[in-house]
Amino acid sequence: MLHRLPYSDEIHRRSSRLRTALLECVDACILLDRIKDLDPCTIYADPPFPTANTTGYAVRDFDRDGSTDVLMAQRGAVRISGYGDEWDLLGWRQVIRLALRRQIKGEGEERLEVLWLNDKAAATRPGLFG
Repeated sequence: MLHRLPYSDEIHRRSSRLRTALLECVDACILLDRIKDLDPCTIYADPPFPTANTTGYAVRDFDRDGSTDVLMAQRGAVRISGYGDEWDLLGWRQVIRLALRRQIKGEGEERLEVLWLNDKAAATRPGLFG
């Protein structure tokens, strides 16, 4: 007997949106510089936050200034995920929401999640990340 997985229709529907997604395993600044002139191209960046311990990741030292430069140079839409005000210097629109941090020992902690949007290419990709 064939059993259908819970949410399989939803997973299939959402996965179809990713058909044209490109996943790369390369330094972000190198990749962003390489694709900055693609149009339309939406970049979703989830960089380490300023106080993050990156020893468990491939990135030892995150170049926030270099990242800022290449993110600002993008021709298409850019969405940066973070917490607090670490990307306010960009002057981009923000979408802020209250989220519950992962529960540890049955307790959850609230935090503000921020998504910075450069609003470029909004006309070509309406509704994408706000």
